[in-house]
Amino acid sequence: MLSALGIEVKLPDSVATTVSEINYVRNILLHRGGIVDSRVAAEAPELGLQPGSKIAVTSKTYERYYDAV
Repeated sequence: MLSALGIEVKLPDSVATTVSEINYVRNILLHRGGIVDSRVAAEAPELGLQPGSKIAVTSKTYERYYDAV
């Protein structure tokens, strides 16, 4: 979105990966009621989630997401 305004943002790879992960988790929670679908399992294998499983955001994960954002 920022690039459309001519604003370039460079993130370290680890932060960019975490921000991408946050987006997948957000979509699972918002659109799927917390249930993982096959698309997320295939596109974000680093999450280690299986289709049909329920996602849980622990306090440790939340802190990592908070720090990245």
